[in-house]
Amino acid sequence: MSETSIKYKPSETDWDEYFYDLVGVTRPDGTELQEIALKFSPEVAPYVITKPIHPSQKHKNDPSGLEVRILVFPNFELEKLILLFGDQVRVISPVDFKERISQRIKSASHHYDT
Repeated sequence: MSETSIKYKPSETDWDEYFYDLVGVTRPDGTELQEIALKFSPEVAPYVITKPIHPSQKHKNDPSGLEVRILVFPNFELEKLILLFGDQVRVISPVDFKERISQRIKSASHHYDT
């Protein structure tokens, strides 16, 4: 390894603002900011309330579970986070994102067919 002769030039990008609308760091091309609605089971509701999945999180808790709404660019990291909750979460909207998560679950279940 060797030192570079290129001078450091600070970025003018406000990184806090750039990453605010994301879960993780991936900003997919061609996506729009969307409100994602999720329904969590009562068992994981306290966890999601105390450890929000995104700073924009708004929630409503009732005996049937916790409804969460976030305003983000849907991305790979958000999909993975939702899948980590397994059967403890359901995507309510938007429909295209709900179908994408559903397809991932169906695809994964094929690994366990005998």
